Amino acid sequence: MRKAEAAGDIKRTFLPEKAGKSTRGDDMQSTEVKYEFAFRWSAIFRRNSADFATAANHYLNEFVQVYGNERTEDTDHNIQALLLVQDYDCLQEILWDQYNTSLLFDAVWAFCEENVQQVLNSETENQRKSGWVSMVLARIAALLSENLLPFQGIPRAMRLVSNRNPLLAAQYPWEEILQILRIDQLGNASVSGHIHGTEGLKMRKKLLPVSEKTAQVVLNQVASFFQGETGTHDAFDAGTWELELVNTEGDTYRFTGDLYGQANDALSMLSDQVRSELQTNALFAFDGRWFPDNPLQRISLVYAQCWKDENMEPESERDATETLVIDRLSGNIEWMNRRYSYGEFRHCYHFPDQVNDLLDHFSAPELFCQPALPAEEITEEISWNSHYRLCVQYKDGSCRVLQGNYDKAELPEYFAAVIRIICLHMRNLEQGGIFDDSEYGTAKRRKGQMIYCSVSFENGYKTYYYRTEDTSLQVGDCVVVPTGPEDRETVAKIEKIECFSPESVPYPIEKTKCILRRCPDMD
Repeated sequence: MRKAEAAGDIKRTFLPEKAGKSTRGDDMQSTEVKYEFAFRWSAIFRRNSADFATAANHYLNEFVQVYGNERTEDTDHNIQALLLVQDYDCLQEILWDQYNTSLLFDAVWAFCEENVQQVLNSETENQRKSGWVSMVLARIAALLSENLLPFQGIPRAMRLVSNRNPLLAAQYPWEEILQILRIDQLGNASVSGHIHGTEGLKMRKKLLPVSEKTAQVVLNQVASFFQGETGTHDAFDAGTWELELVNTEGDTYRFTGDLYGQANDALSMLSDQVRSELQTNALFAFDGRWFPDNPLQRISLVYAQCWKDENMEPESERDATETLVIDRLSGNIEWMNRRYSYGEFRHCYHFPDQVNDLLDHFSAPELFCQPALPAEEITEEISWNSHYRLCVQYKDGSCRVLQGNYDKAELPEYFAAVIRIICLHMRNLEQGGIFDDSEYGTAKRRKGQMIYCSVSFENGYKTYYYRTEDTSLQVGDCVVVPTGPEDRETVAKIEKIECFSPESVPYPIEKTKCILRRCPDMD
């Protein structure tokens, strides 16, 4: 897109022909005027980069004439943080995530006001300051032009943010609910995913092996689509996508829409084209339809429980082995429970559609890749040993095997969520050890670890940490603990029990008081 030399040329070139007769209201007209102002001055600073002081002085004068001297309230700290960014790449990353045009206008004002009086003899320094202002104004123009202007020029880079409806992703806590796809004409391509898991927000990033030719093909496909009328559709239960396209002259165009492919067949086709060129099906793109690149074919989990009683015979009536299999080929979920003195029984559920859906969503690359921790000595006094062996097989023939103690410390991340989801598909099941959350949901105490109990007091809403060596205590037990500077004995209730190594305790060991004793019934 070639730059016009005058404001009139800019308006004639980039705004719709009927913009002056718009019936969309004063707000939209004001948005178009602000866009025109930001876009024009971004180009002026680029053209006159060697004479920053003159350009900045004229900008300040015209800004006061058009908009007055109103400033955004309570944003000085945000503006100051923005002014400190000198590196262009870093500034671009910050601007990607900034949507407050008023704050950005104030930042440009503060930057120009601070530097307009300085006499700069260095052409390099002038160009740096002009470039800073031009980038911020270009971001303002992009934000104000949302879905207003068709893309023009040759695409240089794009950034697509696809944000799914969190309610749709909540069933699978390891899956991404937001993706950020970045591509530039040099072949740099990556996708970042944000996951709202059971332990809070996580992020993962994957570099895509893309050639310069492929990157340019994708950029051209996307740019070609947004050079015409795109249309908008509202979908109540869908997420959103936000696209920013940058041309070779540095102009940014911004488009948004609903992440609902059925409402726009053309966007679905564009999404499939992008997935095909980048050779990955796991992109939300513009329609939100996610497919695993390497889907799971089979999950096999073997659980073995052996009671530690010297008086019992091996393979006694209390020993048990359970097997859980989910198989795409047969469409079955099968659970077998064998107790050595009573024989075995099986439950088999045949529903191919649900099995396909489960295995697709269990195919997230990182779900079963966390290796089991090496077996450690368990100091907790328990009357049985329980172990597992988990085998997962993928479409490409690869297989992963994990094994260890059947507890939280040695099972893969998100295992508890996987089991709960499987349970939702199985009804009237005589649940065994595999489905016992007191086993897979807690970690047995390891050698060298310390026991921390979170306790609450009557009519209290907070919990407090106390230490103990009593491994017989359980959640819900009442105990006597010391409180206050005089260590007055007080009854409390155990809300949570956790084990930590000395270097990872949640509260300093020397400052954590100890539980005195279990509370007798009379207390």
